[in-house]
Amino acid sequence: MAKRRAVNETQAAGKLRKKSAASIPGQAPISVLILAQQAEVSAAAGELLRECGARFWQARTLEEAESMLKKGNIDTILLDGSLSQGTDARKAAASMLDISPSLGIILLSSEPNLDEAMLAFEIGAIDYIPGPFVGRHANRASLVSLLGRALARGRNGVQREKQVQKLKKVCRRLNDARREMTTHFDSLCNDMVNAYQDMNQQINRVTLASEFRAMVRQELDIESCLRNVLEFILTISGPTNAAVFLPSNSMDFSLGAYVNYDLPRDSLDVLLDHLADVVPGKVQDETRVLQHRSYDELYNWLGDDAAWLEESHTISLSCRHEDECLAVVILFRDGTNPFAENLADMMATVAPIFAEQLARIIRVHNRTSSGHEWHGFDYDDDFSDGETAY
Repeated sequence: MAKRRAVNETQAAGKLRKKSAASIPGQAPISVLILAQQAEVSAAAGELLRECGARFWQARTLEEAESMLKKGNIDTILLDGSLSQGTDARKAAASMLDISPSLGIILLSSEPNLDEAMLAFEIGAIDYIPGPFVGRHANRASLVSLLGRALARGRNGVQREKQVQKLKKVCRRLNDARREMTTHFDSLCNDMVNAYQDMNQQINRVTLASEFRAMVRQELDIESCLRNVLEFILTISGPTNAAVFLPSNSMDFSLGAYVNYDLPRDSLDVLLDHLADVVPGKVQDETRVLQHRSYDELYNWLGDDAAWLEESHTISLSCRHEDECLAVVILFRDGTNPFAENLADMMATVAPIFAEQLARIIRVHNRTSSGHEWHGFDYDDDFSDGETAY
């Protein structure tokens, strides 16, 4: 009877082995590491794995198991729940999962007991297989069946974990691509904003130039021209002190027109005369608009003469036509009320148009003066008491 039972168990195990092997067609055999300190438990587990068609390795200590895991290609651990010699199953499971997070763990128990069943739950084992594994009480057919199903679940779990890791990598790549696209999009938006701002500035310059040219070309009288130019400047600058210096027949510069915004009248003439002596010589050869926002900047520009302008914010420019300075303009007011940032750019737009009109006035004068060549503008130094003088 005992002999017939042994034959039946062997035949059942063979059928299960064939079924287990057939359950994963086209795939490599699952790789298993046995961690058991008892040689007979390790050997019995190896026989069961052989019946299941699995590849396996054996380790007696946690250190050996960790070394094998680091080499890779291990899908599942068969962990003996009765580990001793200072290494318990909890520590072993945690250590091996640190090395291979996708590792499947099957807990083996020599005899069924509640503590080891709870341990399997705590360490996240995919299955708990109670023994005995050796001796005449071992039911090999049942053990092979349990182990085969556990290995299949473990393999599926490993595959799912690998798929999850692949999905995470894909997500990371997609996220990197999204960030890169966002960066490119932000850069494109910034480029578009900058292009729009540049285009808007160009349109504003063209509009300003058109308005100024339409206004100034109507005037062939120098005094009317200067009056209109200063009035136009006041519309774009706001209240300010301003002076226009014109070259005289002695090739010096004299005051052509001015606007008094907040200067004391009793010292106005002296200040304007002094500026006529100092400012044109500093500005006439400049091709750019000059700005000075503090006394230190003014001192670096004018030296001791900066005291006449104190803490003013100044904008000064040369109005040039065909490489010749035909006027010097200076705007100045208290530095606590500075000019707008774009005023210098607007002054740079109108300056050549103003110079072009002055050249036109000179040409008209030359044609109507019986061949007498233009030698410059002549003005008296006696101005009216009003806010604006020409």
